[in-house]
Amino acid sequence: MDYSYLVTKRIENLPSGPLVMVDGTVRGWAPAAGDLHFDHHRPGGADVQIEEIPDSARLPEGATFVTTMLDADASAAAAWLRLLTLQPTPLVLVAARTRLAAIAWDCDHLGLPAESEHDPWRSFAAHAVAAMKETGRSIPARLGLPERGLQSEAQRTLAQSQDFRENVDWLVDAALGRRAWPGECGEALNYFARQDALRPTVESRCRLYRGCMVFDQRGLQDDYIDARLPVEWARRHDAPQALTLTVREGAGKPDVAAPGWPAHIMLHSYMLGRVPLHAHGSPRYSDRGIWKRLSQAEARQRKVLGIVGPDAHWRGRNDVGGSSSVVMTPEQVLDEVLGGLASQP
Repeated sequence: MDYSYLVTKRIENLPSGPLVMVDGTVRGWAPAAGDLHFDHHRPGGADVQIEEIPDSARLPEGATFVTTMLDADASAAAAWLRLLTLQPTPLVLVAARTRLAAIAWDCDHLGLPAESEHDPWRSFAAHAVAAMKETGRSIPARLGLPERGLQSEAQRTLAQSQDFRENVDWLVDAALGRRAWPGECGEALNYFARQDALRPTVESRCRLYRGCMVFDQRGLQDDYIDARLPVEWARRHDAPQALTLTVREGAGKPDVAAPGWPAHIMLHSYMLGRVPLHAHGSPRYSDRGIWKRLSQAEARQRKVLGIVGPDAHWRGRNDVGGSSSVVMTPEQVLDEVLGGLASQP
């Protein structure tokens, strides 16, 4: 049975017919009769998506898989749903679930929990995740699209949706013994070589503020930085806090600004994350109201500076989120986050 695949955050892009939304939820969407919806990022969610999918789940005919951000966890979840629907032998299902869960853990937590059933699959999972990222780099050229940084929104959606399809097909075929698993034939070697070459630059841009890791990525926007590079730095430096803040862009007057925006005001784009599997545990940003708190703090800071312009909202989920075009400095952002976490049980 053939399925369609879509990577989007826009509700207007959703097709008619049964939808299977995994590892995220398009804003404003609610499942209709016949749809399946698995989003472990909601409050109280599991560590990885596959753990929220019941073994009784079956795909509706002609379904479209939808995820809001393509990663290996979303691909593993979709592959597991296809396998549950195909119903191969129990031995095949057990072996597949073990590998898919390990891949999901490496994707979402940049590693597998020690002393667990996943531990023997640590290297396998890291290579599988990297292999899928690496092979996806060729998709724009194969589709006749420009490079990622030059793509329109529609072109990015097309490329990412094709990447989603190919990842899921690969995982299903591997589980059924039709081909090797991602990374088992050396597909990840070039990926790791590029990240190793970037490691000194990344580490030179990392610092600690109030026990939190701050990574200044400005000027490196053309290079894909694997999140595990700054997180490895934080782990080696025993960062007391499980918080990570990546400064992604800096600019003067933004394209979206209202006329009269002060050109001297530096704006930033941030990604607020965490150090996965940190000894002190990871913060739960959505549960603790951190995104609303940061949006309110940004509004106050603009008022202090006398700036009248477009609103900037922080958005995210429990483990990661961010904002673009904000005036708050990294120190102000982390002060607000730490204050918000400390003020609640």
